[in-house]
Amino acid sequence: MMGVSAVPPIAAAWAQNFQWTMGIINAKFMQDIFFWYVQSTGGTVTSIIANKSNLSISVQRVVKHVRTLMKRAISVSSSSGLLNALSDSSLYTTDERNVGSKTLILRGIQRVSYLAGIEISNFFLTGITFFLFIGFIFQYLFPTNYFIMYLGI
Repeated sequence: MMGVSAVPPIAAAWAQNFQWTMGIINAKFMQDIFFWYVQSTGGTVTSIIANKSNLSISVQRVVKHVRTLMKRAISVSSSSGLLNALSDSSLYTTDERNVGSKTLILRGIQRVSYLAGIEISNFFLTGITFFLFIGFIFQYLFPTNYFIMYLGI
């Protein structure tokens, strides 16, 4: 089943470049600062990365493809219990704050965050900090006067 989720190398490289473009960079010192900031401002921090050895985590790309494959498998094997297994709330959850003994299913931006090694609660702060950092660098390297001269105004 692991081979099904693999993508061609060009797609994996594109996805990695897209993550770097968004500023999704796992810098340990930044994650420590963001973890502290979220806690100190009264937010609830997720600790999926810190507890990933104790949690059962399923990283999925798209739900509808999984359901389609399950429907095909059911029509072939004629077992009606397989389709209900995916929607069984006693086994699976998408709530990262209350996992318990269930399997945590990560999709979308949570999946990207987990695969990058960043806590879900720190994902936004990581991206916005990188964006502002690059903005300040460009402002310092290329002041406004440079752009006015370049445009000929």
